[in-house]
Amino acid sequence: RKHNIPVVIPDGKCGDNLYWKLDGTELTISGSGGMDDYGNIPDPWRTTAPWGGKITSLTIKEGITSIGNYAFYCSHNLSDIVLPSSLITIGFSSFHTCENLSDFDVPKNLESIGGTAFAYCAKLNAFTIPASVTSIEDGAFCNCFNLQQINISTDNISFYMQNGALIGNSGKLIAYLIGKPESIFVVPENVTSIGGWAFANAINLKTIIVPNSVTEFGFSVFDNNYIEKIECYKDSAAHTYALENNIPFVLLPTFN
Repeated sequence: RKHNIPVVIPDGKCGDNLYWKLDGTELTISGSGGMDDYGNIPDPWRTTAPWGGKITSLTIKEGITSIGNYAFYCSHNLSDIVLPSSLITIGFSSFHTCENLSDFDVPKNLESIGGTAFAYCAKLNAFTIPASVTSIEDGAFCNCFNLQQINISTDNISFYMQNGALIGNSGKLIAYLIGKPESIFVVPENVTSIGGWAFANAINLKTIIVPNSVTEFGFSVFDNNYIEKIECYKDSAAHTYALENNIPFVLLPTFN
């Protein structure tokens, strides 16, 4: 089945007051306000944004406040981006599968990072979460195989790192650094939920120990995983999750 392929044009509008210009494979977006949202289409997977997926560099000028959903989805050759301090929101799957995207300066006023925003960004080694960020959705960093560090500003009151896991003060474990060499992970007692894709493709992780405090599991928490067993308590949410998803488990002893 054939799909309509977006026609790549050299310039145009991408928001009420936003304009984009493509110079070869270098994209510049200028203006003020928020960017339009886009979608994705298959065969091969790519963004529906008018600049297409062949860009190698991206510069977003000051005054722009948001990056639209799927804006740079599957831009496989995108390696360098410059984002403005005015940026507040990075949309859903906006940089999904930008395999060559290297580390960049995260805007100091950023507030939210959409779900799967940086999924499969294989060359991303480090990411800094500034004090202003209050929302990070599920899968924001899933399958980032070489992500070694998530650095959180000491002034950020919404998130913290513990044993290689990004955790929100709401109690949700959002992401795990899947390249970690450890084979066992103990979910901290203060965690109440585990977000979607949190442990996806954690190739070295064989055992996860889950306390009773965890009452909710997101979508495909262990997607394509190498997990060999969940250690949990009888009739806990983790026990139910293991049963429902055919994951081997070991029940932990309880003491009265």
